[in-house]
Amino acid sequence: VGHAIRRTAADDWHAKAGATFVDAGLWRRPQFYPANGATLAEAYRAEARAVRAKVGLVDVSTLGKIDVSGPEAARLLDRLYCNTMSSLGVGRGRYGLMLREDGRVFDDGVVFRLAEDRFHLTCTTGGAGPVYQHIEHALQVLWPELRAFATPVSEEWFAAALAGPGARALLAAIAPELDVSNAALPMMRLAETTILGQRARVMRMSYSGELSYEINISADWGLALWERLTTLGRAHSLVVYGTEAMAALRIEKGHVTHAEADGRTTPDDLGLARMVSTKKDAIGVRTLGLPALQAAGRKQLVGLVADDPAARFPMGAQVTAEDLGATPRPSLGHITSYAYSGELGRFVALALLRNGRGLIGDRVYAVSPVMGESVAARVTTPVFVDPEGERLRG
Repeated sequence: VGHAIRRTAADDWHAKAGATFVDAGLWRRPQFYPANGATLAEAYRAEARAVRAKVGLVDVSTLGKIDVSGPEAARLLDRLYCNTMSSLGVGRGRYGLMLREDGRVFDDGVVFRLAEDRFHLTCTTGGAGPVYQHIEHALQVLWPELRAFATPVSEEWFAAALAGPGARALLAAIAPELDVSNAALPMMRLAETTILGQRARVMRMSYSGELSYEINISADWGLALWERLTTLGRAHSLVVYGTEAMAALRIEKGHVTHAEADGRTTPDDLGLARMVSTKKDAIGVRTLGLPALQAAGRKQLVGLVADDPAARFPMGAQVTAEDLGATPRPSLGHITSYAYSGELGRFVALALLRNGRGLIGDRVYAVSPVMGESVAARVTTPVFVDPEGERLRG
């Protein structure tokens, strides 16, 4: 049975460029561009290399966007997110985690404060609908007395992300009226400007781990913005990239998606316990104190680096302390995401392992007993590239 297909404003451009598409919720998104390589593997590796070395452009219009306004909007967000949003200054942004009532991570995204009584929320592509429903439930059932309002605006904005060392120069070319210096537009800052004669928002945030800006413009002007960026980009060695390269870049940085926040993991499981404020209450926070969520032996997010540069992790791999043998090996956990790292020259993976942080430095095996495959790997922290974040803040 087919379903409605949602297309971004630049969909025709992607199709003419020969993009191979993939479903993301009801949206279709470019997975990779064969012009940059003959196969999926060759293409995404080339696209990811270009982002790390020069500058890349990706269509991120499908990400959920919600406008929250009203005199008590900040109070509402403090109750929805486990970390504090009311302390944000106007024009500033912060990464946020929403929890379910059972303490598990529900969704994540970035919150920017547009005014004292107005915020712009982003959430995952698949989470756009559920997050909006979650907010409306809070406003209509949990706290109907709060003077705040939520409006879904995902389709109102077209969004394009520039990422890579050359991102600032290309942004300056498309937005000549905007001061793009690091002092004027630092990490997690929002600026309102004019691009192509239209109102636009530029948000400095990074999913790739590189210097990056997300440009939001009216969806009616999305294609014009995309075409202008690709034209100006020729002088900057611009490469367009798809979701496969985007996934490889985020895995290298240890950024989580719903593959890791799979409905069973808490902030501490994902190494994000520091984000849970101890100064306020929020949905799901009290549950984190339950014995089951504090018990030893919970799976924790770690990284895996393959020993052999030519080895590829098996799909759906379990992780064991010993290699495949004649008898079954107890599972330590499982791989959630993996990709080839151009920076490390081999495959890397994110995995959820029992007491995983205590295994850092150990050798383990990613195994598929059904396929008879195994790959030896070293357990590491989940951030493989630029752990200090110098590139994205530069």
